[in-house]
Formats: sequence, structure tokens, C-alpha cells
Amino acid sequence: MYNKYSTPESKKVGTGKLIFGLVIIAVLFLAALKNPSRTEAKAEIKAMIMEKVSEKMRQEVTQEDDNAWQQIGSGLAMLFAPAIIDNMVQTEISDYVFLSTFDANVTINEEKRTLLAGVIVFGKVIPLKSDIKKDSFSEAE
Repeated sequence: MYNKYSTPESKKVGTGKLIFGLVIIAVLFLAALKNPSRTEAKAEIKAMIMEKVSEKMRQEVTQEDDNAWQQIGSGLAMLFAPAIIDNMVQTEISDYVFLSTFDANVTINEEKRTLLAGVIVFGKVIPLKSDIKKDSFSEAE
């Protein structure tokens, strides 16, 4: 018997596919809107690196076994860290429609090391690779 208020099964499947397609299009549109420009991406990457360096320097300053001169040196390093990072870190950004990829390098003793590499999706920096050990900024893995 045919019920005039029920919809055929094929129409329900078609509606589900349409909704899924619209959701995918909305997500891609949002990703394209949130993708930062090159200058914004460089600023975000620099801020992320500065945050890591500042955290490491704060740990160095607050260590009790350091003498006063080492703490003064660490404090000065924190003060001059932004200028040093601006001059030493070369950031390469590949800007695409939905995401950006980046590679922040530093050259130490004629050797190029990856400080940070990853992607920027929905305006968020996602680091994927680093040649620098987590506990030391001066040694490579």
C-alpha cells in the first residue's frame, strides 16, 4: 500500500548527500576565509617562536643554581630575543586557497636547520617538524 506522506528511500538518500555536500562546501569556504595572508602568517609564526623562546628564557632566569651574572645574561637575552629572531630566522610560506605551509629556518655554522615547519589551517599554526631538540635550542637532533 502506498502512503502519500512517506518519501521514497531514494529521495532520503539524495537529501542526505545534498546536506553532506553543503557542509563540505561550508567548511572549505570557512577555511578559505580564515587562511591568513603571508604577513599575518609570518607574524603568527614569529609569535609562536617568541613564546617558546621566552618560556625557555624564563626557565633559565628562575633557576636557583645560576649565579647572578648568568641570570643577568638570561634577562638580557630575553630583552634582545625579538630582534635576534627577526634577523636570524628565515620564514618561507606557501600560500594556498584553503591552507598555508611554512618553513622557518635558521643558519648555524653554515648549516641550515629547520626551526619549525608545518601548516596553517583555519588560522591556527600547526607545527609538524623541527630539527631542534625540545630541551635545547642550540643542538640539532
